Amino acid sequence: SSGINAEYGRSILKAKRTLAVITKVDLMEKTAENRCVLEGKVIPIKLGIVGVINRTQSQTDKGVSMEECLKKEEEYFKRYYHYLSNSMGTPYLTQKVVHNLNLPYKEMPSRISYPNY
Repeated sequence: SSGINAEYGRSILKAKRTLAVITKVDLMEKTAENRCVLEGKVIPIKLGIVGVINRTQSQTDKGVSMEECLKKEEEYFKRYYHYLSNSMGTPYLTQKVVHNLNLPYKEMPSRISYPNY
């Protein structure tokens, strides 16, 4: 199993269009090592690493809007990772994915709609 994982890891590092997403960044300990992970210093991913904060089931049940969750996500990154805040979060991830799918930026929706589950 570890041989398969090692080979998989090497193939990811060689990939030209690999983008890593770390979810629930707000639950990670705020250590120097975790900061280095988000900066891409621990695992060099070609298109970088984007941290996001997911809306919790509790927030969904309470009717917290996606817009409010996105605002809280933005505030979190500005507070704890201010030097990375422009390259973290769901809106940045959306922009990065659309860009790397070779869609012209002008065709990207100016506002992304998120359904309330």
